[in-house]
This record gives sequence, C-alpha cells and structure tokens, in this order.
Amino acid sequence: MAITHSRFFRHVQSFWRSHTGGKPRAVVVGISGGVDSRLLLEFAVWSLEQGDITEVRAVSVHHHTRLGQSEELAIAEAAALRLELSYTTLHRTGEIPTANAEEELRKARIALLTGALQPNEELWLGHHLDDSWEWAQLQQARSSEVISGLGIPLKNDRILRPFLCVSREQIVREATTRKLAWLEDPTNLGQDYARAHFRQKIQPGLRVAHPQYLKHYARRSQRLAEDLGVALKKKSLTHRHQTSEAILLSGVLTESALVDAVKTLSVTTRGTLNQEVPKVLRAHAAGKKGPFDLSGGVRAVGYGEWLLVMRENFQAHDVLPSQNPATAWTREQFKTLVDESLEQGLLQHAPFWVSFDPDQKHRNVLVASGRDPLWPSLTGQRAVPVIHAQKLLQRWTDPQQVLWLQPLWPTSL
Repeated sequence: MAITHSRFFRHVQSFWRSHTGGKPRAVVVGISGGVDSRLLLEFAVWSLEQGDITEVRAVSVHHHTRLGQSEELAIAEAAALRLELSYTTLHRTGEIPTANAEEELRKARIALLTGALQPNEELWLGHHLDDSWEWAQLQQARSSEVISGLGIPLKNDRILRPFLCVSREQIVREATTRKLAWLEDPTNLGQDYARAHFRQKIQPGLRVAHPQYLKHYARRSQRLAEDLGVALKKKSLTHRHQTSEAILLSGVLTESALVDAVKTLSVTTRGTLNQEVPKVLRAHAAGKKGPFDLSGGVRAVGYGEWLLVMRENFQAHDVLPSQNPATAWTREQFKTLVDESLEQGLLQHAPFWVSFDPDQKHRNVLVASGRDPLWPSLTGQRAVPVIHAQKLLQRWTDPQQVLWLQPLWPTSL
C-alpha cells in the first residue's frame, strides 16, 4: 500500500542517506508494539516505495518476561500484515535474568534479530535521540573514556538506526498524525531500570529548563565523533552546478553543502550560518520557496527538489525568451533536456523556465504559474505563461502526452 510522504519522513531520509551513502539495501525492521518501531516500519515501506531500499520484512522478539507482551506483538503483527509485509516472531528461551536484566534482555534481542538476517539484509531499529542521550548519560557515569559520551551509534556493523535524528516527541506527533496504533511498554513508565529513571525523573525538568538540550547533544556528539575520528564518512549526495553568481543544489540537501555554497558566494566572512542554514533547509523540506536571506548578501529560492543559492545581483536578465521556438516535447525528452542542460553548466540562463501557450487548441493541459519571488520581471513581461521545469514535470503525469513548449535557455538539443 502507498505511504504518504511528510516533512518528517523526508528529514529522516536525508539524514540516513547522507551518513550511509543511501545505497539500496534489503531491510529487516525490528518491531515491537511501541510507537518508535511502529513508525519505523511505516518509514521503511515508504523508503521501499521511494527506491531507497529493495525489500522490507518485520521481525519481533517475544521475551516471555511479563504479561502483555503477546498483546503488544499482536499490534506489531497486525501492522505488518496491513502493510503486506512478511512477519516473524522470535522467542527468547531460558531463565528470566535477575541481575542486570535490562542489559541481558537487550543483548538477547539483538542476538536473535541479527541471527535472523539473511546475507543481504541489514537490521533497522527504532532508537531515537532521547534514547541516545539517555545511553550517553549512563555510559559517562560508568566510564571515564571520552568516547562514552557519544551515545548510541547510527550504524553498527549491520544495524542501522534511522531515527537518531529525531526525538521521541517528534515520533509520537508523526505517529499520531498518521493515526497509527501502538501500545506503550509498561517498563518505560516505571523506575526499575536506570534509563526509565532518566525518563521519569530527570528529562521532564531538563526539557522545561533547556528545551534545546537534545539539539545541543546531537551537534556536540557529531563534532566529538569527528574529533575522535570515528564519525561516519558523509558521502556527498548533493549535486552542485555552479556559476560565478549562483549555485544550484539538488539531490540530498545537507547543512554542509548549503554552508559551503553560501561561503562561496558571500561577500563577507561574518554571519550566523549555523542558525540560518537549518532554518532554510527545514523551510525548503516543508515546500516553501522563499526567497530566504542568508549572510553576506546571499539568498536562496527553492524549486521542488532544487535549491538555488545566488548573489543579490543574480537576476533573469540573461534569459532570452525569443531564442527558441515552441516545439513539441514528450515528458522524457523534456526531462533529458533539463538534465543535460544542467550538466552543460547552463545555470546562468535560468534552466528552470519554460513558456507555453495555455490554449494551443487544448494541446497543453496546464495552468499558468503565479508570480515567482525570483523572476517577477519574467512572468510580468511574457505574453504567455511561464512555469519552472520541476513543477512542469510534476504536473506532466502522462508520459504519452505531447506538450508544445518554449525552453527559456539556450540549447541545441
């Protein structure tokens, strides 16, 4: 079944892609009846539909340590079946541990789950920022090693935790919006385990006094990992097309890519990019176009999956609308034109834009785009509507439909 996208899912997708390379893989989701793994399963199916992974199946572990576990796993099984996924329950055997029970049960669960992996599969677990922060506090209390403050690793051999970029509060909000069903593990509400004590006694007051503590923890841990040489190598998944006045970013948009683009174009070395850049990326992920003002006389405008970063003097005066006549295009031909024009470095000629006659005896079933924040003069001067290529491709759903279009940038194709 189709899973709807969201800003939350796009944020998690960008996070794990940028840290792991985003290579498609087969995934086993370790699922319980809780909200974390329940939403993770939904995200995994969405990732499958996006082509980010090749297969998904769900596996649970029944510890047989308390009443209610069977009901929780029934929720997990129902979710997997609703998503048309293979589901398996593994059973822990042996005595219930009495000493260091939390750690022993955790090890048993990981051993069972990893033991069930096929050679081409990796395991996804639903740990989030709150879990990692709690783990880091406990480890720092137990060890004097600097590395103990890093928290739970995003990737550990064949185990991946995509939700380490979001908090439990964000997960619950997203799951509620999607109207998912889940059951809380009652051990999370007690104080028998050390991490539960953190959740019940320490975190609530800390959240009120310092609401940004998880954000600070995440950034501090990333910098510490880099300093210690244990950070995952971020593979560059952001595509960059550059001229002297503007830089076009596409693909997976990361903070480092946008910071580098702004510094390249900025007229000053001063600014507050560490505050500006995350806001711009969040707004862009939410579908806002801008323009967004950045340090050093730089601004950015979003177009679908693209983000154009430019100096103040970058305008549409380079566009020569009369250069190409309107001709017939199929969707595949037009997409090839856009891709090849980007590769040829034709950004300075605004390769977003195409004009069309909205009537043409009903050959173009489109509507005119509204005034655009970057190109007001262009949309105001043209006698026929102008639309940017990404929006055109989104509306052009029929691959057999032929449209008469006039690309507003030089091309010999």
